[in-house]
Amino acid sequence: MRRGFTLLELLVAIALLFIVLSAVYQSFRIHIQAMTRGREIQQETFSVRLVFDVLQRDLQSAFWEAEAQGTEEGEASSRPPLFLVQSRADEEGRPRDRIAFLTIASSSGPRPSELVRVREVDYRMVQEEDAEGRLHWVLVRREDDTPDEDLLTGGEQWVLARDLQGFEVICSGAQGEPTRGWDSRVQGGLPREVAVRIWPSRSGEGTEDASPYLLHVEVPVSEGTGS
Repeated sequence: MRRGFTLLELLVAIALLFIVLSAVYQSFRIHIQAMTRGREIQQETFSVRLVFDVLQRDLQSAFWEAEAQGTEEGEASSRPPLFLVQSRADEEGRPRDRIAFLTIASSSGPRPSELVRVREVDYRMVQEEDAEGRLHWVLVRREDDTPDEDLLTGGEQWVLARDLQGFEVICSGAQGEPTRGWDSRVQGGLPREVAVRIWPSRSGEGTEDASPYLLHVEVPVSEGTGS
């Protein structure tokens, strides 16, 4: 007569099965998390690269014409004031700077145009509310085809990237001295180089763990380049 399994043997077999299934589940969960994180990083990198491509193109075509900054006493100028303004701001422990300037790069807005003309462009972070009523920081780009004395308003704006933690802009003069805060009307021209750092919002990670993406742009040298 064949002897069946004892209760102890069944309990041991169930315990071993549970251990094996737990190991398989843990391995599967880690694999899924890695795949999900990989897709998030890919999307994150693509989003930041898009921002950098547009910003780099605008900065490399930054427009400055020294003679347009002033006229003879009593003489009116038909040209708008041409300058670059970068202001610093810090909120929630992260830099959320703003940079506005004139560029002759082709339009990259919702209605792109290859027409060469001087445009105002403005990059800054604002808060946007999602469908659940939660606020998220987004990076917007404003473009105005009719430059005027007010470089910070007018035109049309749209979101370039969502779910960002920080946006930092550092301008450097001809001597290489970095500064967060630049006004061409004060410095007398464009910065020689602009460094930009973007911090993404990464799910499951603390703010301090998010590493920034970095962009360096050399602004074309002109007689209006700041010293």
